[in-house]
Amino acid sequence: RKNYIVSTSGNTFRVLSMDPFELTTKDVEGFTFPLGTPVRIHFDREGKVTSIQIFQLSGRDPPDPDNVEAFQTLLNNKGITNRIVWSPEGVPAALAEEPDTGGNLVFDRHGQTESSDTVPDAEGGYWVGWYQVDLTPAGRLDAAAGGKALAAWVDAANLTIDRAFTSDLRRAQDTLTEALNAMRLQKLMNRLGRVRLNGKSLQVTH
Repeated sequence: RKNYIVSTSGNTFRVLSMDPFELTTKDVEGFTFPLGTPVRIHFDREGKVTSIQIFQLSGRDPPDPDNVEAFQTLLNNKGITNRIVWSPEGVPAALAEEPDTGGNLVFDRHGQTESSDTVPDAEGGYWVGWYQVDLTPAGRLDAAAGGKALAAWVDAANLTIDRAFTSDLRRAQDTLTEALNAMRLQKLMNRLGRVRLNGKSLQVTH
């Protein structure tokens, strides 16, 4: 039973989601992974996806509600069980749905950045790829809120996060830092090494 958390950009998540969600290239064209919203994928012992939880901290609105809805629509069209889990009160019910002891993969896309189309009075909404842009203050709050929601799950399930992955993008690294701080798992940030993926650098804890 292993539990991993990955924080990177939307394009990388499109690629990473194709295998567990059984998505095609056409499925992910133009698809936007929820911004600043942790998505937990639960696998059984055979590596099959059994359920997906989209974590929200109670008292906070989803940072990107349109993208959350679009993500759920795609999963529903694929017949993949999913639900929004409001933390901490919704965590016990989500755990009760999983009697086996499988593993978990958490996708945590970076929060709002200076290029996001949700930035007020800004000419955002443009694609930046591997260009470095920073999180806005709201983006850091989104990342911390996601970490607090995940902390409720980790505590209730008595789990540990075995490894954390991120990219060379500052927005992804800062999102992971905020999330791990909220989860009291700062030690994972001290174990980051580097591997290569599709010609780009990927950071991974050892």
